[in-house]
Amino acid sequence: MELYTTVKDIGRPSCVALGLFDGVHRGHREVIKKAVSYQSEGLCPVIFTFSVHSMKPERKISQATILSDSLKFQLFEELGVEKVITPKFEDIMPLDAKSFVKDILHDKLKARVVVCGYDFHFGKNASADAQFLSQEAKKYGIETCIIPALVDQGEPVSSTRIRNLILQGQVGRANELLGYDYCIDFVVKKGMQLGNSIGFPTINQEFPQGFLVPKYGVYATTVKVFGRRFFGVTNVGVKPTIEGERLPSAETHILDFNEDLYGKKVQVYFTKYLRDEKKFDTIEELSLNIKKDAEMAKQLFNCTNKINIC
Repeated sequence: MELYTTVKDIGRPSCVALGLFDGVHRGHREVIKKAVSYQSEGLCPVIFTFSVHSMKPERKISQATILSDSLKFQLFEELGVEKVITPKFEDIMPLDAKSFVKDILHDKLKARVVVCGYDFHFGKNASADAQFLSQEAKKYGIETCIIPALVDQGEPVSSTRIRNLILQGQVGRANELLGYDYCIDFVVKKGMQLGNSIGFPTINQEFPQGFLVPKYGVYATTVKVFGRRFFGVTNVGVKPTIEGERLPSAETHILDFNEDLYGKKVQVYFTKYLRDEKKFDTIEELSLNIKKDAEMAKQLFNCTNKINIC
């Protein structure tokens, strides 16, 4: 898969999926899969999205980031996308809707088909909707596919629903709406190395500013390391047993694994919420509870050995 951070002339007819795709949930996947389906008609499947790290659309400002760019692009590639165009939002923001259709979709991306969700908005101040896109694209011979809401238990699958579930610790239900296990892949940083001293080494991953932080507590997780998946137990929070202020982080004890991962990006997948974060009176009590958490995770996964993944 090819990734472009500026709008390029791709040089061949394409089908373009449009959206922010913040989470790449099941509803987003319907849009992307539809675009990829036109590959059989000789069209290059392209995603046009935005980089929003320095600036977000106004209606997205208060929304915490669910998924890192690296994980998002990984999911795009798994779905069969060939090219991703992801300019900075502030570079596209001033462009009016008509210019977006002509200059970008028609002239640069050679779109023959565009696919978007029912609630897609674009153009300066998000002034245009999917219906306007359909009407304007038709002038250039571009077909528009508008994907209706994907409904689950009577409500549309949405990033807002998923955020709320993760904030409540309901990761199992969030995973059902995502279509995959909620995951982080932040760089492993050196912590206080307390885990090593009490026999439960952990990897420490801090949540960057602007990222969604799940409900504080302990989770059963799986961890992808060196192409294999291991079971783990992860504490999300601020380590209340240890004095001092610190950023929220995910501290993961990887079962049956004890190798140096400092400086590496490690994928941690959240499976089930086990218990609330607690402050223990002593380090010994903390150690005992980590052991209990690990046993609980092992029972949940019904296995103590690593799993190979394809």
